[in-house]
Amino acid sequence: MKKMLFAAVISLSLTACASWWGDSEYDKLSAQVTSEIELAKKTGFLWTNTEKFVASAEKAKKDGDMDKAMKDLNKALFEAKQAQVQAKEQANARAPF
Repeated sequence: MKKMLFAAVISLSLTACASWWGDSEYDKLSAQVTSEIELAKKTGFLWTNTEKFVASAEKAKKDGDMDKAMKDLNKALFEAKQAQVQAKEQANARAPF
């Protein structure tokens, strides 16, 4: 019983912390996303939706929806990193014939 109560309290407290985002976390993630996007642009493999996610995050932050803003920034970060991986994998691509 005590373990179940303890688990419930921990999960509720973590959920409350996860739903609150401050400006410093947003700014830190935004700076990281910007640098990753610049690296992806240099490779020429920047995905088309990456910058749309950043714009959506900025709009969500302006509207006060920090959860959506952070989710969109995380999507943009993922896409920027995957674009760099794609560039490395396809650097020496050859036709199979």
